[in-house]
Amino acid sequence: MQATQATGLDKLSEMTEPTQPVRNAQPGLAWCWLSGVIFAAGLGLALYQGILDPGPALRHPATITTAYTTFALWVGAVALMVPAKVADWQVQAVRLRVARFTYILAVLAYLIHVAVAFHFAHRWQHAKAFDHVQITSGFGPGIFVSYAFTMCWAADAMWLWWNPQKYLARRLWLLITIHLLIAFMMFQATVAFGRGIGRVGSGVVFAVLVLAVMWRWFWRAGNVIDPQLKNINSGR
Repeated sequence: MQATQATGLDKLSEMTEPTQPVRNAQPGLAWCWLSGVIFAAGLGLALYQGILDPGPALRHPATITTAYTTFALWVGAVALMVPAKVADWQVQAVRLRVARFTYILAVLAYLIHVAVAFHFAHRWQHAKAFDHVQITSGFGPGIFVSYAFTMCWAADAMWLWWNPQKYLARRLWLLITIHLLIAFMMFQATVAFGRGIGRVGSGVVFAVLVLAVMWRWFWRAGNVIDPQLKNINSGR
């Protein structure tokens, strides 16, 4: 009789390098303070911008500030997660505790961004939001994708916060799907629809992240990844 199917965490362990002793060098809790400072500074600046210019605007400075605050925190969380080994997750290493804290702040910043955008750009009217998406993308119902994404990311963060063990034991395809969706939405907000130096800087950051993920999962894993992907796809 075959053994119980492996969880997403087990498969991720197989797809990367063999388990090694957890490194002692971990980013200190000072990184939590840094994440908190980024969060507070971004929201403080957005509040100041909202007070300074309370009028409606599709690209209000407060909306842009909260968007890039969310992006910065999400990048920080991903940068901490990518180099981590499965063993780090299992012992709740400092690196991953900081990553979890930063990830939660990113979601909170995003929820505030949504509220700010609806206030300044759409005046809390779904019809205006629908029309805006129709004009910018040619597909008004795309607004419901944004709604679904908001609920999905909030649920994902709550799951990670309240029960990290079960969060990490989920299927690998679910983990990859959610984080690819988050990355896609971040890319759309900061690069596809971004402007100026923010767009260029975000594009560079995304390129670095892609290279980091490729290095972590493919180049360091050598030839191990291909047969493991076959096993995952076949359900073994």
